[in-house]
Amino acid sequence: MAIVNAIKFDHYSGAMISDEEYWFLRRRRSYFSDCIHPLLCDEISDKYNLEAVYGGTGYPQFHFEVVDKARKRLKGLKPGDVAKGTKNVPFDSVENIGKITLEIIHQVAQNYVNNHLKFVYGFTIDDFNRGYFTDNEQKYEIKQDVVKDNVKKIINGSAKDPLKTKVFDNRGILMGYDQEFGFMLFYYDIEKLVMAFTSGGYEAIGSGKYASGMTFADLTRKKLLKERRVGFGKVEGLIELIMSAVASEKYYHEVGGYFPIVILDGKGKKHSDRLIELNDDRAKLSAEIVFSYRERQINRGDVNYLIDNLIFQNMPLDDAEEEMFKRSKNSKELEYRLRGYKFEDGLTSIEDNKEVKSAKTSKAAKKGSDSK
Repeated sequence: MAIVNAIKFDHYSGAMISDEEYWFLRRRRSYFSDCIHPLLCDEISDKYNLEAVYGGTGYPQFHFEVVDKARKRLKGLKPGDVAKGTKNVPFDSVENIGKITLEIIHQVAQNYVNNHLKFVYGFTIDDFNRGYFTDNEQKYEIKQDVVKDNVKKIINGSAKDPLKTKVFDNRGILMGYDQEFGFMLFYYDIEKLVMAFTSGGYEAIGSGKYASGMTFADLTRKKLLKERRVGFGKVEGLIELIMSAVASEKYYHEVGGYFPIVILDGKGKKHSDRLIELNDDRAKLSAEIVFSYRERQINRGDVNYLIDNLIFQNMPLDDAEEEMFKRSKNSKELEYRLRGYKFEDGLTSIEDNKEVKSAKTSKAAKKGSDSK
């Protein structure tokens, strides 16, 4: 299960981050997760100044189906239209795109449950509600209490079977921008099949959500109410978003790989300006820069400068990496920390590491013994 975290910078902008790690049966680790998906094509986005991005954690195939169906349903619509298959939901805001997506989540979840029931018992949810099903023109009534109880558990997600992992353990976030309400976040609980508006300015789902939540809480508790309402700089917000992913990777399993980032800026005049996707080496270096700050190897001014120039000013990758080491307190120590070496608290140099000192002492002793 990956992480997907999102944060609101101000009325116009915000960002979402995820990771790439996925575990098969909690045994084999793989890096193939693709968790963040824009829902609107360039033409629709540019024509109506709308943006919508979906991020999901859990079973990847479930979210791929949701995204594929949402894209197809939203394609070709215009504000005021009602999406096919929906009831009185016009296509004119992030909230209504969220409602359309929620309906699709209901449909995909129901299909999974129906396929599972069909495989196990030979009937669907509608057959169960009706009390009977037919097979080869033969009618069968569903009477056994043990079957009824088990089917109810399968439908509501309380049964301990693979369906729970594939459907009910999934979670989602919708990030978007529209002209009326600005930047918005919504949360999807697939177990309860509900959508909720995110009022706190950030959202975190997945296996590392508690570490991410602590990072966001540390940010918001430092902000006055006015600052939280108006928002804060996108550089500061992006640093904290990346920090939430770095903290999740450090303290929780099933989080790792590169950290793809999607940044929304409603002030952009076209889709390519409003939506920035980072899923290459810039994403990796951004995480290393924030990690360096977290390990107190560079100061706050340095991390602000580096993230701003790397992400928003298109500084060349090699120049940004070189600048990171140049600004560090000890470039050799930073290199060791990035490679995963362990240090005691309060150390200021790799030379202070007790293992290094021990090795040097042994080497010096051996040299002195040989000279005698």
